[in-house]
Amino acid sequence: MTHLVANYPTPELYQQALEAILKKNVAYLEVQFPFSHPVGDGTVIYEANQVALKNNQDLKSTIEMAAQTKYKMGSKTELILMGYLTPFLDFGLENFANLLRKNAFKGAIVPDLAFGSGEQVELSNLFKQDLDLIPVISPLTSTIRLGKIKNWLQPDQIVYATARSGQTGSQSNLEDQQTKTYFEFLKSELAAYKIAIGFGIKTKEQVQFLNRQDFIAVIGSQIVREINQAVQSKQSTSKQLQDYLETLD
Repeated sequence: MTHLVANYPTPELYQQALEAILKKNVAYLEVQFPFSHPVGDGTVIYEANQVALKNNQDLKSTIEMAAQTKYKMGSKTELILMGYLTPFLDFGLENFANLLRKNAFKGAIVPDLAFGSGEQVELSNLFKQDLDLIPVISPLTSTIRLGKIKNWLQPDQIVYATARSGQTGSQSNLEDQQTKTYFEFLKSELAAYKIAIGFGIKTKEQVQFLNRQDFIAVIGSQIVREINQAVQSKQSTSKQLQDYLETLD
């Protein structure tokens, strides 16, 4: 699973990045709708959000453009909309769900959506059957809380699990004993679901390690870094991402 911040660093370069990832046919792509206070994101993605917000964001066009690009390219990548709750409330939760459905998105990740809240219950009901409302859990999530989350998960849907607590960006050590114990816990508690592991994933070795355990590797901050490097070196964003994604095979 890869991650792009919509319209970062410019609409034109974002389009190049989107096409490069869709051409690669990665399993999933998170398209992040920029927000002023992305509390779960580290410095790299936070700064990308601040830049992207200057580029005339519109939720409807963000979703439709990604879907249309995927369709034109014949890509097999499944699209997931990632974003924070306030813009979706402003748009209307029912309108939001219908827009995702109409554009064949797999679902959405809303990191600041409180489990058990009225908004979560409403979105769960709106998403039911054909859209994944993907929860974000961490090593601090208790068995009791996880049990409550599982009550509203759809069969075989994705659950996003952070490899560690905190924010995205820093590389995670996937082979220390604490992380191994956490992964065993996830596989035991979430055997009926697809588990995506994020936070600090960027190398081929990490991806292979996760894939061997039937986890989905999530690469977010590193994608933004690759885009930044292309801009700074005045190289093609598309080629930069293609070359990086090749290193993960």
